[in-house]
Amino acid sequence: EEDQTHQAIVVGDDVESGALKTITDAIEAASGKTTFIVDKATLFAYDNEIAIGTTSRPISGAAADILADMIDSKGGALYDYSGYLIYKNADGNVAVCWSDVSSRELALDKFISDYSDLSAIDSAAEGVVFSYVFDLSEYLYREKWKEIEEQASPEVTAALKHLANNYYDGPATVDWIASLWEPYFCACGECAEQGREIACYGGAFYYANSARDYEGFWPDIESTGFLLNGLAFTGAFEKYGGWVNAIKEVPGMTESLIKFVQSLQDRSSGYFYHPQWGSDISPERRGRDLNRAIQLLNALGAKPLYPTAIDRLNGTATATALTRPLGQSTASAVSAVRPVSAFEESLESEETYMEWLRGITKGDDMFKNSSGAHTLDSVRTQIVAAGYLEITLDYLDEMAEKNYTLMKAAYDADPENNPKPTGLWQNTVDYNLVWGLIKLSGFYSAGDRPYKYPVEALESCVKVVMFDPSIGGNYHMNDVMNQWGACERVLTNAKTHYPELLDELYTIAHENAVEMIKQTEGKLAKFIQDDGSYGYCMGTSSPTTQGVPVSLGFPEGDSNANEMAKNTYGYIFTVLGLPTVKMCDWRDGERVLEALREATTVVKQHWESEPTVHEFDELPSQLTTDISGAGYVEIADDPEGGGNTVLKYVTKPASYGDAVTFKAETMSPSDGCFVFDADIYVESANRAPFLQIKMEALYMFELLYNDGVIKLRDNATTQNADNITNFDTELDLNTWFNLRIEYYVDSVNPLIKVYVDGELIGESENYFGSQKESPVPATQYTKVTFFAPKAADATVYIDDACFASEGQTLE
Repeated sequence: EEDQTHQAIVVGDDVESGALKTITDAIEAASGKTTFIVDKATLFAYDNEIAIGTTSRPISGAAADILADMIDSKGGALYDYSGYLIYKNADGNVAVCWSDVSSRELALDKFISDYSDLSAIDSAAEGVVFSYVFDLSEYLYREKWKEIEEQASPEVTAALKHLANNYYDGPATVDWIASLWEPYFCACGECAEQGREIACYGGAFYYANSARDYEGFWPDIESTGFLLNGLAFTGAFEKYGGWVNAIKEVPGMTESLIKFVQSLQDRSSGYFYHPQWGSDISPERRGRDLNRAIQLLNALGAKPLYPTAIDRLNGTATATALTRPLGQSTASAVSAVRPVSAFEESLESEETYMEWLRGITKGDDMFKNSSGAHTLDSVRTQIVAAGYLEITLDYLDEMAEKNYTLMKAAYDADPENNPKPTGLWQNTVDYNLVWGLIKLSGFYSAGDRPYKYPVEALESCVKVVMFDPSIGGNYHMNDVMNQWGACERVLTNAKTHYPELLDELYTIAHENAVEMIKQTEGKLAKFIQDDGSYGYCMGTSSPTTQGVPVSLGFPEGDSNANEMAKNTYGYIFTVLGLPTVKMCDWRDGERVLEALREATTVVKQHWESEPTVHEFDELPSQLTTDISGAGYVEIADDPEGGGNTVLKYVTKPASYGDAVTFKAETMSPSDGCFVFDADIYVESANRAPFLQIKMEALYMFELLYNDGVIKLRDNATTQNADNITNFDTELDLNTWFNLRIEYYVDSVNPLIKVYVDGELIGESENYFGSQKESPVPATQYTKVTFFAPKAADATVYIDDACFASEGQTLE
């Protein structure tokens, strides 16, 4: 019999518990009836049931079909429209139905506001009681900007919308990320034959399109972490509460990711080593992969196979039976981390650590350039685990205070000729200043310690954000991110330690916001690609990261730069104290998951590079210049006559050095030998090393003028003369000579051969960066730069410049 005092409700899985309580409370308050929830497995139907959401009741299916027809009648593509309806059948049962998550809240709100007393439903005729279909894109766009319009000025709101609409294409970005997924990475060649559902190295994401498509590259841990976080940040997986739950919709993906990360762990040291790069890598690369591997495994609900390097440093590792990757086990005593670099050795005592710390930051030289903090940050977790956090912070505070005192005294004495104190460790306002703050901020967060001078620090960071895009020469995508990230770090720290200053700090940000966003757009334009992704270098991906090969350096986006672009976007909203507007919605997430489900093993190609030759009949399109003084570059007649045209390069002393860069056809790391060949004529020069010829990231060759002749050498660093090879050859001015450099690729000990006029003048192992701790030789060749240091005064002619790779191997 019909029960007049109770109301039966059937609830679908798409109704959250909080929303259900709101509905039942509203019905009971408005109608006076007591609600009870019918188990969805119950076949018996009560009289006057209300089915909410997607239930097994026939009325829910009937309502969904009616709503689908309404949406189809709009003629749009899938997900162009959304809607909801309230429907009553002949038996008096009611369905509240919606088409997707976007219309769910609207449907529930409508039911509660107009129908919770049940009288309007009781009096309604059979059929559709209420319906509403709307343009989904327009609705979602209005909704996501609603809070911004309420909280920010019209000028700031307009600037943020312009930034989001023109520089952050969320749907395109997540499609690009999905395309980098490698579901089945096999190194043994036997996985498919043995029918393994998960390959021996699992699955992961590539760094860039060229890494995915061409031989010589694996997926890597850091790219995987960056891109998964990127998917979540865009809002594409908000429906699932993040990427961890979302990828459970892709069969085997969670297990493949766990397999990949665990497979890279070295049992003896606890670090995670990429087989493509080996263990002889920089501390930065080693530390970043260690941290990222731990983060990924924790998120996935898994653990490393063995105690990590951090476990061993902080004493949490125990002597236990350790499971090997193939399921075997062994009892092994766990010792301290086997030292793999001078950094690990420095952790033996406070004295040795402080000696290393002073060396890595170069003491008072930090006042001129704080970017050395990059190395410090990459090993922060090990420093904290070793118990040296507080002495590190004491040292950094001491350096900041010392710099502030010196700058303030100079400014107070002569404000017209001295800058205000920066409030940070560096006394110049440039990209290195914000880089230093970004890298050192992790120590201050870990130690819960305030910055010394927050107002001055924020003012300095804001000045960097407002740099014109043309300032700074050939900067990188991390410089764009760091300027906003540094502002965010100051404000976040102030929320805890200086709440009384927050109004003043946010005022500084909002007063400059429109100009800051405008200049940031100009910088972003230098890195964005046609597919919505971002490249680390201006116009291209970076071929290396932390000294290891990751891509061919094509005009393409890469995982590192997209993490930076994502962070920049988020920092902008945070610095202004506003909620971050999502780039995507649930529709994009569903499309990405489908792409991941359909992904197949990548079939790689060999990149066949072509020689690049410049004869200088005109200025080549691949040539770029960065001239800071009175120097110039032009096409000129051959100084020896004959009607030939050559490149004339004049450099004069200036505040910065001059650079002429030739982009070459990208050379693959699978090629055995990289070649640079050119004819050179020096008309005049001074005593300083007046010209450096840089096979970028590979090798640096220098020309010096001394005692009336040109002398030749190489140099492994731009910072000092620690590693130099002097070649026993002297050349005259005003005479053409041919220079040929052959760089034989090797992941540990490359060999360089240098020829002048066809004669071998020497061999060298002095590759660029070989002076570093745990050096990693580069295996990429994409450009050559003729760089004149700032003191150089010279006129040089260049002809027949050739860049090539030869399929030779080092015997």
